[in-house]
Parts: sequence; structure tokens; C-alpha cells
Amino acid sequence: MERDRRAMRAVALVAILTLGACGETSPPVTATKLFAVSGVTEILNAVALSADASLVVVADLDGYIVARDVSSGAERWKVRAHPAGARRIDTLAFSADGVYLATAGDDARAVELWKGATGYEAGVVPVRDARVAVFHPIERTLVLGAGPTLHVVDVDKAEVTRTIPNALAGAHAQRGARRVERHSR
Repeated sequence: MERDRRAMRAVALVAILTLGACGETSPPVTATKLFAVSGVTEILNAVALSADASLVVVADLDGYIVARDVSSGAERWKVRAHPAGARRIDTLAFSADGVYLATAGDDARAVELWKGATGYEAGVVPVRDARVAVFHPIERTLVLGAGPTLHVVDVDKAEVTRTIPNALAGAHAQRGARRVERHSR
């Protein structure tokens, strides 16, 4: 047992030294600060970039959403989402065409749809506590994850067309079986 611990420490030390040596070269990707985001609390909780990369939308823990022009940093619009009791916004998602923006939160009573360019409300989908939202790359379809359930939404009608309960059903049992299989080799 002690020998195993010493071997693990040696492996960890080699990994640290190897990774440390990698830091001597410049990173392949660099970032440049374009602008600071004002008008929201200091903690941004969600961010989305439009498909054409012209608009960035940020949300804070108090439910405010601010849309900014990427090239200039100028504020395009600002709204308070989920005003009926919910505060934080956990996810923002743009439709592929940039027409819609979805906002969802763990304590929200519904998912809200907004016009991406203007910030005007476009619809409310009655799905509570959604924390995940993703748009179809071509169709006006949105998939929401709320707890273990997936909801498929027709965006133009702002209504759920299909519900898939227990989307992860069996995943934990399968994961455990794979662990047992790997360790038995």
C-alpha cells in the first residue's frame, strides 16, 4: 500500500514537471479583452454568442440580461428576465438564425423566449426549473433539460411538443457496469 502511494506520488511529480515544461512555450490561442460588461452584477452567470458573432448576451445572478454589440461593446438592449420570483439565469441559448434567445433558470417558473436583436419577449414556455437549453441547428426547435426530463419545444408556437422523462434512465447502472468491467480486466 505504501509502495503504491510512493509510485503515485512519483507519477504525479513527473506529470507536474512535464506539464510545467509545456508552459515555457507560448499558448496556441490568445484572448484580447474587447470591453467590460456593465449594467449587471459583478458575477456573470450565463453568456451566449450569436451565430454571426455580432451580439453577445450576458446574464447575472439577479436576472438581468444585457446584449452588447461585439465589435463596439455598445449596449443594444437590457431586460429583467423571469420577474415572477426567479432570480438567476442559468443558461442562455441563441437559435442558429439568431432570431430567438432562450433564458432558463433552476428556480424559474418558465423558459422565456426573446427576440435576439431587440430584447422583446417572443414567448413563454411552461417548463419549470430548466437549467439546459439548446436549439436545433436548422429547425426552430428548442430542447430543454429540467431535472431528469427533456422537453422538445416548437419555438414559433412556444409550446412543448414532446417530453422525454428520465432521459438518463439506466445511465448510472450502465456506468457502474462499465466500471466493474474495466476493473475485472
